[in-house]
Amino acid sequence: MTTSNGTITPRKSKHTTRFNAQKQYKGIRYSKLFDTKADAQEWLDDLSYLGATDSAGNPTRKAKAAQMIIDEIDQQRARNITPTLKDCINIFARESNTASVDKYAVQLGRFSELLLKPINEITRLDFELEIRRIRRERKLTPSTANRYQAAFSSLFKFLAAHDDFLQYGLVNPTKDVPRGKEGAGRMLFLDKAEQVQLLQACKESGWSGLYLLVYMLLLTGSRRNEIARLRWENVDLKEGIINLVGTKNGTDHAIKLPPSAITMLKQWKLSQPVSHWVFQHRTDPRRPMTNFDHYWREAKRAAKMPEDLRVHDLRHTTASTMLADGYTLEQIKATLNHKSVMMTNRYAHALGITDTVASRDIDFLQGAM
Repeated sequence: MTTSNGTITPRKSKHTTRFNAQKQYKGIRYSKLFDTKADAQEWLDDLSYLGATDSAGNPTRKAKAAQMIIDEIDQQRARNITPTLKDCINIFARESNTASVDKYAVQLGRFSELLLKPINEITRLDFELEIRRIRRERKLTPSTANRYQAAFSSLFKFLAAHDDFLQYGLVNPTKDVPRGKEGAGRMLFLDKAEQVQLLQACKESGWSGLYLLVYMLLLTGSRRNEIARLRWENVDLKEGIINLVGTKNGTDHAIKLPPSAITMLKQWKLSQPVSHWVFQHRTDPRRPMTNFDHYWREAKRAAKMPEDLRVHDLRHTTASTMLADGYTLEQIKATLNHKSVMMTNRYAHALGITDTVASRDIDFLQGAM
């Protein structure tokens, strides 16, 4: 049915009939569904006052009320097309070059109360309430909660630089949110015999790449995803150099490898299907094998390692072994790609070492071959 104010169309279902009222305004069609025809007509009557003015040319009270109806519909439409936090996490995981993006995506997925909220409507209060809930329910330490906050901040920094999100004028909701007090820092090192024992267990893993990956981590002291996400295009087998791109330090990091490691990489490449990734996913060569936790836990148990040993502790282990073998703090800083020697000094403090001069001997790692 067409009226002077718009159209009303019956919408019949199996058990009832509803009425869809529609009105064209400034080239845009607005509509709303009602239970009765009378309610639909009343809505159109209210909208008939759009643009009405008084003798002074100002919008009338009814015109303002009608404009509020239109504004509410426009806002709802904007919400419906604005990416949600969940949408943005997927884009972040797919497009970001951040070394820790996979870990961040898991942490961000735990902000369950915000996942379906439009990204431009997430406020500082929203973030603070949600991080408190997560911390309470998951019994997070202040340090771990800080990592969740870092993940959220990293997401918004990524979006702020993304052309598709400039229109939303995003404000990072973690800005000025106080962080928890960090502990003194967890230090767990493996001695040389334990490193060999762990590598031997990795050889028996259900995933054949675990041995080489752990070997590379112990050898270079690199971060987990810097090695797990290494691409063949960044490996120069002729010169014996790997280039870690976009590290946590914010820079690329080139590492010269010993001949034994280059030989292992050559053999590994020949044994695997063609892939961009050095450590390709065991069932899909198009993806990197970033989630190998199941195999890591199995190797830990088989090697009788401490239950709380993390992959990141291999980085600590490299630093402590280099210190014990005689490398200076500056040399270790360069090897581990630390921003400052202060971070490296934590390892020296833990071991009571302040001055070193000799060269490191890494031949012991060959004991597991």
